[in-house]
Amino acid sequence: MMTDELPQVFVVRDAGDRRIDFHPVRFRSDGAAVQESNSGGEWVFSAPGLLGTGFIDGRKIRCLTPEEQAMRAIDQPGETAYEPDETDRRDMRLLRDRFGITFPYPFDDYQI
Repeated sequence: MMTDELPQVFVVRDAGDRRIDFHPVRFRSDGAAVQESNSGGEWVFSAPGLLGTGFIDGRKIRCLTPEEQAMRAIDQPGETAYEPDETDRRDMRLLRDRFGITFPYPFDDYQI
């Protein structure tokens, strides 16, 4: 099954509700990646922020660094009064607990 929220993201999931989010980007000459927002803005992912690694089912994969992930979570282009949902809060708690990252409101310790 697929959920289409292009140009920002599309999500593929299986019968067990395991999901993979795909975020189409275009690369700039400086190595940064730009992703369009459905509200008309753009996220810019720094070149160093694209050098993260993680594991899915024991396989090493490329991903955002924890710091870049945290910045993108709180930087919502074209959005006003962004209110994180429970999934956002869970993700931020995991980043905080695993990597020691601190967040400003609305992801600060009192909110997550």
